[in-house]
Parts: sequence; structure tokens; C-alpha cells
Amino acid sequence: ESYLWKKMDPSKFVIAVGGGEGAFHCIKFINEMKINHSSITLLAVVDDEDSYKKQSSMRKAKERYERQMLSVDKCLSYCNAHKMKCKAEKVSLHIPSEGKSSSEKIAAEVCDYAEKENIGTIMTGSRKLSGLKRWVVGSIGQLIHRDCEKCHYIQVRHP
Repeated sequence: ESYLWKKMDPSKFVIAVGGGEGAFHCIKFINEMKINHSSITLLAVVDDEDSYKKQSSMRKAKERYERQMLSVDKCLSYCNAHKMKCKAEKVSLHIPSEGKSSSEKIAAEVCDYAEKENIGTIMTGSRKLSGLKRWVVGSIGQLIHRDCEKCHYIQVRHP
């Protein structure tokens, strides 16, 4: 086969869930584009709280987790209301090592999950970062697009 992604299932989507509105807008996009008979996994890459030594870092990790779970709940409610086939999964992320940023580790976890589950398309929302802030903070979507060769990638911009 000439394309690696042909082995992946085009009816399966994974949506990376951060703590904002991006995942919700991805779900709405799938529904509004009438992409029927799709299977959607909401993937929350969560911090491994046990690996934190500082209380402040552990508290921030818990706050991120709570925001992610609120986003997952909102997405699942929308899916149920619109009779969409959705499920939620969590993957634990350990503190970045080997010189990798947390964005790189999250992108790698999303790609690994998608490849293991034969998912055809990865989606993320856009945080609307630009210029210096995007360069400093990083774009998980940009890393997924660059590094995840076996899946399609869609970034949904939202208002």
C-alpha cells in the first residue's frame, strides 16, 4: 500500500481533551459536518500526580485534571443529546524526561494511543496562540501533525 494511513480506520476519531473548549468544538464539528457512523474517543492525557515532589505542582496537576474532566463531561453530554457514539479514556503522563517538553510528551501519548487503537483521525481544538507565545508554550496540534504519520489530523478553530 502506498499510504500508511490506509491501515487505520477512517470512521474512528480520537479527540485530545485539554481543559478548554477545544474538544467540545471538535465534537460539534463532527456533528455539524454530519460525519455519521463514527466512533469517537475523548482522550484526556493526565498528569501522574504521584511523580510530583512539590505540593504546588501536584495542586496544579489536580486543577488541570478537574478542568479536563469538566470538558469530558460536557462533550459526553453533547454526544448523548445528539446520539453520537462517544467514549472517554485517560492516559497517564509522567513528568517529561529526556529533554522533551510536556507538549511533546502529550503529543506522543496521543499518537501512540491512536496507532494502538487503529484510529484514522486525530482532532484537537485550537488554543489560538500566535507568535512568541506559540513558540514558547508550544502547540500540541502542531507536534501531532508533524509526528503522527499514520493518522489524519484535523485542528478545529473555534470562536
